[in-house]
Amino acid sequence: MKRKLLIVMLSMTIALVSVGCEGMVLPNDPIMNLYTDKDNKEAEEIEKLTSNEDTEEEDSEKDSEKEDEEKDSKKKDKEETTEKEDSKEDKDEEKDDKDSSNKIDDAKVKELAKGKIDGQTYENEYFNFKLTLGKSYEVSSEAELAEDNDPDDDSVLSVFYAMNNNTFTSIHMTLLKLNANTDEDPNEHLVIMGLMPHAGESLEEEGFTDVKKELDTVTYLGDEHPSISISAKYKTMTYYQKTTCITEPGYVMIINSATLDDKTAIDNLLSKMEELN
Repeated sequence: MKRKLLIVMLSMTIALVSVGCEGMVLPNDPIMNLYTDKDNKEAEEIEKLTSNEDTEEEDSEKDSEKEDEEKDSKKKDKEETTEKEDSKEDKDEEKDDKDSSNKIDDAKVKELAKGKIDGQTYENEYFNFKLTLGKSYEVSSEAELAEDNDPDDDSVLSVFYAMNNNTFTSIHMTLLKLNANTDEDPNEHLVIMGLMPHAGESLEEEGFTDVKKELDTVTYLGDEHPSISISAKYKTMTYYQKTTCITEPGYVMIINSATLDDKTAIDNLLSKMEELN
């Protein structure tokens, strides 16, 4: 029976530019026209030569200006590229430092959230409570708890388990690590509502009958907390269980407590939890 209860307890758990030109109208005289044509041709030749020289000078100036502009542009691009690279390196260093710091902080928080076992006492600074049990309770060691944890998944960890060998009253605490993308602090009521649909399923698998469950409340650590109350039959005995939780940023502690026949034993057990400060 003890092993069966242990199994049960451990298993609960997104612009165009235009240019115009005007010409000169000359007198309609053949002689005048002859000289005019000659003058015009000479003027055109001179204009072409002058225009070519001016064009060459302008082209030369333009080419020179263009070269200077290209040099300036390349220099500017190089400076901007250097600045961007320096800025990227600085940001990468800052990100690496931040990631490293976050990893250290996460590791510290995780260790605090797991709590520690010292003899008959379980103490958890992160959730600010401790639980001390009498000698009638057999407390599982951290090594024994590690056997029930998945080494490849640290998001769900059994952190405390104890059973009274006389009354079979037991308590099991499971630490849940929330998704890193979760912005809001966990809410006890939402956690319990999320657990409700599957509560009691493992009991039926272990041969319990007449399994019943309901939303309830339980008082410990000076406050009333939401819970799931479960009852079931096993041979001639009645099994009682309460599932409740306490929350802190990033983590949820699921607390399952159970007993046989005397359901007041659960409330008495939870009442032993004390605040650290």
